[in-house]
Amino acid sequence: MTNGEDIFEKYENLEEYPLITNEDWELIKETYPKDEVKERLAEIFMKHPLPYATDKYTIEDARDDYMKLKGIRWNELIQEGEWFQRQSRESKYPLTYEGKPIYFKRYNLGNLSSNFFQEKNRWSICSSGYPGPARTWRTKSFMVSLMGAAYTLKLPQVGKKELRVMIGLRKYIASQHKPNVTKALTEYFGSEKMLDFSAGWGDRLSGACASSTVNHYVGIDPRKENHPLYKQQAEFYQKHTSFFENPTKVDLHQSPAEDFDYSDYQDYFDLV
Repeated sequence: MTNGEDIFEKYENLEEYPLITNEDWELIKETYPKDEVKERLAEIFMKHPLPYATDKYTIEDARDDYMKLKGIRWNELIQEGEWFQRQSRESKYPLTYEGKPIYFKRYNLGNLSSNFFQEKNRWSICSSGYPGPARTWRTKSFMVSLMGAAYTLKLPQVGKKELRVMIGLRKYIASQHKPNVTKALTEYFGSEKMLDFSAGWGDRLSGACASSTVNHYVGIDPRKENHPLYKQQAEFYQKHTSFFENPTKVDLHQSPAEDFDYSDYQDYFDLV
């Protein structure tokens, strides 16, 4: 308390998303015990939706990102040069292709073209050891634990952007495959028939539809919640195929890959 005032009160019943300012955040840390701060922050933010990154974007933004993705060429992303593994363990496989060290340049363009449709779905799942964002937001103890990251990260303020960073540090978010990597890889090899036996969050679907070489994408995934979103994505990408392009045929199957009947696709795919 400062001069009898409760600093948290101004943030407790806001209609807009709370942003605890730098000045208030410093005062809060000086004034209240850490455990109380974590509990109060949890109570404040649980009244609001998850801080999705895609909330600030429109379908037009997703379209623009997809159109830019189509414009990328493989030689802008596939680079020749030495690279290293993030974890310091040796690979039993050669880290070269045709005798050359090759890597994909880090580039985020194209991410929104799939994440716009799939982010809420990705955030709804958990890993075996860590709760995902949606479960965290429903569970007070998980939220209290999450608020501790505001101290660990030495954040200057606490709002939507900071919450996403905190979730990434303390909880589980299913990672996104970069659609531009799929696009570059398919064009590098000139692939036309692509099998994606773990269609995941629709990122390879986006990259395949944006590819100038893929004419048929077959995606398999057992999770039923994903398939209505795949359908939305496929329709969206086909809608934004120009008169001079051939739309990529998309077939999607709800099944575990190991149980799927591949008899219709014998000797069919040139990229898996």
